[in-house]
Amino acid sequence: MEKEKIIGGIGSTERIVKTIKQEASDEASQIISEAKAYSKKRMEQAENEAKRLISEAEKSAGEEADRIIENAIIEAKIEVGRRLLDFKKRIF
Repeated sequence: MEKEKIIGGIGSTERIVKTIKQEASDEASQIISEAKAYSKKRMEQAENEAKRLISEAEKSAGEEADRIIENAIIEAKIEVGRRLLDFKKRIF
């Protein structure tokens, strides 16, 4: 009878251990899922921030290119005006 109690107790203990292991496994799976979701969210945020920064850089580069072109046009007009004045001075 004592032996049966011990064997019964061992079986009960094994079920408790299995239950605890399963709960721990479930909890670990949940934590992993949450970590993956968080990582994915952070990755998406980082990607969106990178896209925004690239867009701003492209816009800034475009604006800088426009300024350079405008300045080149102004300098070209000034040079044409100087040459025209020089030409007029030679004629008159």
